[in-house]
Amino acid sequence: MDSMKRVVLDEVDRMFNMGFHKDVESTIAHMYEGESRRTSDGKPQILLFSSTMPPWVTSVARRYLSDETHHISFIEEQQNKTALDMTHLAPPCPFQERAATLADVIRTYCTRERSRCIVLYERKKVADELAAHSAMSAECHVFRTLWT
Repeated sequence: MDSMKRVVLDEVDRMFNMGFHKDVESTIAHMYEGESRRTSDGKPQILLFSSTMPPWVTSVARRYLSDETHHISFIEEQQNKTALDMTHLAPPCPFQERAATLADVIRTYCTRERSRCIVLYERKKVADELAAHSAMSAECHVFRTLWT
């Protein structure tokens, strides 16, 4: 870790929720120790990505990041914090029918040309099984998540 010049943390809100707040804070604090970790402008480069901004994420950002910090929000001015053109669905179905149900939901709601949908699953194994199911005729990409 002594030669690191940059730290990029994605899903930092999830890391905090999972109890890694001390690890996150010590990693960031470590970046400010010693000259070898500085970039050309003399400062360490730290990027924190979070889909939510709970108070502890904001607190860490204020404590360690410079005044040049950029907070980018795609929904800042909206009262409703969900994208306006997004639909969240959680249809109940028996476990053995989930792939067929999911395929039906995608066919029903993703009818526009170049429509996209994101399906989140806790376990990569289950996501792999769903993507390979014969009912799923669309192109599927399965990514490993932080918590699998």
